[in-house]
Amino acid sequence: MSLSDYLIGQKLGSGKFGETYLVTRKLNKKNYAMKRINISKLSKNEITDSLNEIRLLYSLNNTNIIAYKEAFYDEESETLNITMEYADDGDLSRKISEIKKKKLKFDETTIWKILIQILYGLKYLHENNIIHRDIKPGNIFLTKKGIVKIGDLNVSKILKSSKYAMTKIGTPYYSSPEIWSEKPYDNKVDIWSVGCTIYEMCCLTTPFKGTSIIKLSQNIIKGIFKPISNNFYTDDLINIVNKMIVVNPNKRLSCNQLLNDKIIVEKIKDKNIMYFEKGNKVDLISTILIPMRIANINNLLPQQKFNQEEEMLSNDLYESLKLTSVKEDKNENTEKTNDEDIFEGIPVIDDIEKVIDNKVENEKKEKKIIIEKINYDKQKVKKLGNKIKKKKKK
Repeated sequence: MSLSDYLIGQKLGSGKFGETYLVTRKLNKKNYAMKRINISKLSKNEITDSLNEIRLLYSLNNTNIIAYKEAFYDEESETLNITMEYADDGDLSRKISEIKKKKLKFDETTIWKILIQILYGLKYLHENNIIHRDIKPGNIFLTKKGIVKIGDLNVSKILKSSKYAMTKIGTPYYSSPEIWSEKPYDNKVDIWSVGCTIYEMCCLTTPFKGTSIIKLSQNIIKGIFKPISNNFYTDDLINIVNKMIVVNPNKRLSCNQLLNDKIIVEKIKDKNIMYFEKGNKVDLISTILIPMRIANINNLLPQQKFNQEEEMLSNDLYESLKLTSVKEDKNENTEKTNDEDIFEGIPVIDDIEKVIDNKVENEKKEKKIIIEKINYDKQKVKKLGNKIKKKKKK
C-alpha cells in the first residue's frame, strides 16, 4: 500500500490537520477520499489525534459513519494518508452555500432526512462512549443515493471511567455553552452542534453571531439567537431544533430521547423519510503509539478494510482488458486455438497475486505490531525500575 496505488484527483477540502483529495484506486478503478496529513508539521499531540482518528475509523461500522479503507505513511512526502469511502454528493456545507447562492430554501423533507440520519450516526457513537466534538455542516457528507454520513473524527473523544470531558475543542459557531464556559461536558455537546447545523439548513446562517470571538461566546452562553421563521417550516421542525439548542445540557435531549420524540417517530414512519441503522458494539483496536522513527508507523497501522468486491478487479475493467488483449492478438494475425492462449496477456492473475501478497503482508504487520508493543512495554517497565532504584538511593 502506497501512493503509487492511487491516481490523485481534485482537492475536496482542507482543515487544520490536512487536505482531502478525490483519489482513484488503480486496482479496482473505484473512487475514494484520501486525507493527506503532513505530520512533519504537527506536534506530538496532533499526530496522536490523527492516529486516534485512524483507530476510531477502523473500529467503527455504521451506515451513517464514513468508512475506513486503509492508512499508510509515505516517507517521501512525509504524509500520513487515510483512505476512506467517498461521499459522491459532497458535504452539507457546500449544499448550504449552493442553496444560499441560488436564493432558495431547503425543502423540509430533505431537512428531516438529514437530521434523522445524523442522529442515528451519533446514537451509534454515543452508545459506544464516543463524543464527536466537531459536528458541523462541513463534517456531514452526502451521497447521491440519499445516505448521510458523519466524518472527520480527528478530535473525537472516547469517554472511559469519567463521564465527562474537559478539553476546549471544536468549531466556534457550533460549540456548546459548556465548552465555551470551560465546564465538564458529555455527549450532549454533539446534540447542540446538530441543532446549530439544522438551524443553518433552515435559515442559511448560523444561529449565533458576534462582532468578536468574545461576543460570540457570550451569545452562545446566553443562548441568544433569532428564531426560525414558521413562514417556511412547520412548528414540528422548529420545536425539534429548539429542543437541541438548549443552554442547560441537563435539559437538552439525548440522541435516544430525540429519536423517541413523537414528532421524529412520526417522521421515521413516513415513507418519504429514509433512515439507516447498522453497526454492532464497537471493539476498539489498541491505541496506536508513535514510534521512535516515524517511518516505522506503517508497521503499527491497522490493516486494509476493502471488501471482497473492492479487492478484485471490476467486471468492466476485466472486460476492457480482455478486449484489449483480443485486439492485440488480431493485429498480430496470430491464431489462438485454446482458452489459455485467448486470455494470454490479461494481467488478472497478477492482480489476484497482489491481493494475496497484501493479505500475507498484513498478517506480517500484525505480528510486528504485537512485537513492537511488547518491546515498548518492556522499555516502560525498565524505565520505571530505574526510577525506583534512583529513589531508593536518595
